[in-house]
Amino acid sequence: MDGLEKKAIRALILWLAASIACFVPCALADAPAYTLAEGSKLGFVATQNNAPLRGEFKTFTTEIHFAPEQLESSSIKVEIDLTSLAMGDGDMAETLKTPEWLSVAGFPKAIYQSSRIIAVAEKDNYAAEGTLNLKGKSMPLTLQFHMDKLDATAATATGHAIIMRNDFSVGEGEWAATDSVKNEVRVEFTINATKN
Repeated sequence: MDGLEKKAIRALILWLAASIACFVPCALADAPAYTLAEGSKLGFVATQNNAPLRGEFKTFTTEIHFAPEQLESSSIKVEIDLTSLAMGDGDMAETLKTPEWLSVAGFPKAIYQSSRIIAVAEKDNYAAEGTLNLKGKSMPLTLQFHMDKLDATAATATGHAIIMRNDFSVGEGEWAATDSVKNEVRVEFTINATKN
């Protein structure tokens, strides 16, 4: 191997080292963070006697990191104050807070943490795979969401998830039966957020 070849190999090694040094921190960097903004909503639709039963959680917080080109470092965490449950029927809301249902005195918060976020076939649609901790139980849960808006300063996403209430013992004793209150509960959300 002559001197020219050695110089070429050294140059190639230095170029590769520089490329790796630049690429790795970029690849591992967190996706941009977002702060929850006004107008965000988190609610649910259950079914009782074949009629929709709607409720909303007035208080919840989020920790969101998201960028379509950085999904490997994107993440979603949501903490829901279950005591903030509100419904059109106030008596029903209070019933759902009791030990047989959400048991908010013993379990005042529900927490969702994503483990990965992936793009799905439709444009601007994503799935966040993760875990929901509710009433002392942790179960896998996938959020399906669409980015309605994503620009340099803000983002809006709408989506849903399907929860089987019996997986979390929401509705115990006689209420575990699904003939009157269906097992499937649809969680719906609109998230408005500003980029940090």
